[in-house]
Amino acid sequence: DIQPNNGVNRLYEEYSWWSIEAGIQTKIYQNNKQSIKLEIGLLHTLDGYISIDLRPQGYGYPELSLGSKSGFNSNLLFNKKISDNNDFYLKINYKHWKFGKSNSQTLSNGFSSITITEPRSESNHSSISLGFITHF
Repeated sequence: DIQPNNGVNRLYEEYSWWSIEAGIQTKIYQNNKQSIKLEIGLLHTLDGYISIDLRPQGYGYPELSLGSKSGFNSNLLFNKKISDNNDFYLKINYKHWKFGKSNSQTLSNGFSSITITEPRSESNHSSISLGFITHF
């Protein structure tokens, strides 16, 4: 939801896609109280598209295809046993994927025509998670 600013109109865009992921996990270190695991995987985005709300300008709600592209995902997981029933974990994640340039669409509002295209893009996401697990 892009807010209006410095001559740019409000613009709502919504991205959507499916993804398939597969990978491997290996233990780097383990003893009876803690473990460190590494996960590495490939991912593939499928049928990506963007919907753009251009109704306020009279151009409707067009949808552009972003296609399907590959990427990868990696996790480093640290797990520490606190007690017989409780664990603490730390997870560091990095994920990368791409979308290709979309198809172009020419739209008309009855007074003027515009052609819209979404440029190719790459996404890089990093996260850190802390957690507490209780075993029943």
